[in-house]
Amino acid sequence: MKRVIVLSVLIALMVASFPAAALDICVGGKAGLAHSGYMGEDHKDILEANNQKDALWIRAIVGAFVTLGLSEHLQIQPELLLVGSGGKAVDEADPSGTYWEEKFTYLSLPVLIKGVFSFTNGDLFVFAAPAVQFALTDGSEAGTEYSGGVDLGPYSVDLASFNFSAMAGAGYNLAIFGGDVSIELRYIQGLSKSYDIDEKHRTWSIALIGGYGYRIK
Repeated sequence: MKRVIVLSVLIALMVASFPAAALDICVGGKAGLAHSGYMGEDHKDILEANNQKDALWIRAIVGAFVTLGLSEHLQIQPELLLVGSGGKAVDEADPSGTYWEEKFTYLSLPVLIKGVFSFTNGDLFVFAAPAVQFALTDGSEAGTEYSGGVDLGPYSVDLASFNFSAMAGAGYNLAIFGGDVSIELRYIQGLSKSYDIDEKHRTWSIALIGGYGYRIK
């Protein structure tokens, strides 16, 4: 929790350090859905050894942002997000048979660098960002195991308390109601281990996110 407070303060100081007279400022919120999963050789080996494969696993994303316009084509956008993550595996021969599900939530603090290209009715944007993510879920019951469609109950996951990730994507802003309605496609790639053990599982997700930002300057 101390790390979360310190990083939040640093982001706030970074935002405040830009000369207000030189900025367009927009504040808002966003929400969306993501398909989440794991990647890495250890994860692949576990699936192959148990005749399993990854399956669709839908998780939610919600949060807030501040967009700072540095120039006509460049913006910085710090965000504070709650990001659902985890994974799901099914029987390779019978995808209707779930083996396990793991779900947990991160507090994610990305800082997006955005390139903006204006059109008559809105703006096309592309972005990339580093992020640090803090696990908010108690790993003791983060997983659920199944056998023959029967819920065998929860199992513990040795979840790392934080990890680092990178994000990239593109979207479109439509000017409306004194602000911008946005839709974006975002890819999130874990850069460090998800677990506090030797197994090198890393999370990834692809998300469709909508948002609204109100221009205050």
